Amino acid sequence: MIVPAKRATRTSPPIPGAAESRHASLRQLLEARRLELTTDVRGRMRERRIEGIAVSGDIVDDSDASVEEDLQLTLLDMRARTLINVDDAIARLEAGAYGICVECYEPIAESRLTAVPFAVRCRNCEDSRERHVSGRPSAGPTAQARRTVTT
Repeated sequence: MIVPAKRATRTSPPIPGAAESRHASLRQLLEARRLELTTDVRGRMRERRIEGIAVSGDIVDDSDASVEEDLQLTLLDMRARTLINVDDAIARLEAGAYGICVECYEPIAESRLTAVPFAVRCRNCEDSRERHVSGRPSAGPTAQARRTVTT
């Protein structure tokens, strides 16, 4: 069996300072996101302290206020977790591990890092993790066969 030889791919020589420039732009992006999140979290916390919970005596109004407060606390928690993720991404950047998938150790696509600058997994590993955590079967032939048998 004859196996065709791989074509030699031509890679351009590294541009002097390109890595440092990328590092600086990524750090700038992450620092801007950190500032945005910090400002938002602090503002939300300040609002929570100022507003407090107003007691109106009306059960419906109190119920609405409770739902609104739960929503605001959930949003605050999400923003605080995102802030922690951004801080972790900055630490990975400084350590030279930014942009490397923690599961397969392959580079994370630039488009993914642009969309989610604190991503720790490549798209494939993240999809696999989400399927595992949610208990959803994969979209492979076995999952397709299971769906066919049960329907």
